[in-house]
Amino acid sequence: MAEGILNFHNHIMFFVIGIATFVG
Repeated sequence: MAEGILNFHNHIMFFVIGIATFVG
């Protein structure tokens, strides 16, 4: 369960960074 949460968080961070890079 913990690994799944960490993996999900990693994808969220990657998505946010990608959007920030695209917008910025």
